[in-house]
Amino acid sequence: MSARRAHGPTQKHRAAPYDDAPPTNLKFMSNSERGKYYRRRRKHYGQHLETCVADLREEIAALTISRQVQQELVLSQRRTPLGAAAHVVDEYCSLFSHGAPVRLTVDEQNASASLVAQATNAQRGFLSAVMNDNVRFGEFLGVELLLGQWERYSLYHAAIDWKMTSLNIVQLAEPRVLTVDNRHDEGPLVVSITADLRVRFSRRTIEEVFLHLVGDEALTQSLIGLEVTYPCVNHFHFNEQGKIEKTI
Repeated sequence: MSARRAHGPTQKHRAAPYDDAPPTNLKFMSNSERGKYYRRRRKHYGQHLETCVADLREEIAALTISRQVQQELVLSQRRTPLGAAAHVVDEYCSLFSHGAPVRLTVDEQNASASLVAQATNAQRGFLSAVMNDNVRFGEFLGVELLLGQWERYSLYHAAIDWKMTSLNIVQLAEPRVLTVDNRHDEGPLVVSITADLRVRFSRRTIEEVFLHLVGDEALTQSLIGLEVTYPCVNHFHFNEQGKIEKTI
């Protein structure tokens, strides 16, 4: 699937730094008001710590998965490099067949709720293992930005279903840069796939993707719930180390 969106990608969300500065009017508060303030501060600090711990656990889980995948790929590439590349692409399509999970989050401070899409530890760890950190997709660079694209695409539709329909492997005849040491080596791999991307429109699809339709409520209502299938062609370029360096 092409990783291009109307808006530029963003980095993974992290907990904001905890603000421990006391209010300027603290010394003018009554004992009761100060008691309420300190209880509220302890509660917010506890929530901040819980968020930080949850973020660390997610990072550890993603790193663990990434290490396991890397170990498996090293063994696989030694046996059959072509098969390893095909397996990587097939697993990528499987992991992102329905995009990134979308969940409802609640902000207790503002008493509000919103939908948020966030890649799983398995998705994050897998991409970190099989792709260069600065992997190129379209005009963007980086695994985190690619994940951000998937998250937005998932958030902007009521449902997505991405299914690979064919896979073809092409091995370049020789390395991109010839040297005395590698002149007899085979070149890097390119795995090309075709796929069908089926999406179901939501109101957010109109608001974020089809901005020119915003304001036409009758047309918007007719499009909400509509299912559309886009044919896709993707090319995954692997480097000499067996990692994806570019996807187009």
